[in-house]
Order: sequence, then structure tokens, then C-alpha cells
Amino acid sequence: MNRKEKRERKKELNILNDLITVLNQYFPELINKFNRLTDLRNQSYVKYQMKVIFIVRLMGLMCEMKSMQGMTRELNNTRYTRR
Repeated sequence: MNRKEKRERKKELNILNDLITVLNQYFPELINKFNRLTDLRNQSYVKYQMKVIFIVRLMGLMCEMKSMQGMTRELNNTRYTRR
């Protein structure tokens, strides 16, 4: 991969940072509200906190990814993976 390709890839990776910045600017309490969610799942099976699930899902919807499986497929694409 040449330098130009690395710069382009870096620009794409900054999209998620930009989304977080927008969320914090326009909805500063949103992430704190996610912290207060009640988790009714059996805690011995819990791998991810509810806050993480909601943020990932929100980001996916903002990027027009309609399902978790679609998000996994898209984000595992080489355009998004860091090296």
C-alpha cells in the first residue's frame, strides 16, 4: 500500500470519530443515558455492556447499515481494518 492509499484509508477511519463528535455536540447526555439502561439479560452470558451495544447500533444506523450482520460484513471489509 502506498502513502496515498494510507491517507485515503485514514480519512475513512475518521468518519466514526466525526460521528462521535457530532453526537457529543448535539446530544451531550445521550451516552450518559445509555449508562442508565437496565440490563435484564443473564449477567453470566453478558459479553458487551448495553451502552456499547446501543452506541454500535446507533453508529450503524447512522452509516445506513441495517443489520448487525451487515455491519460485521461491511466493517470487516479491508477498507475499514487498521494495519
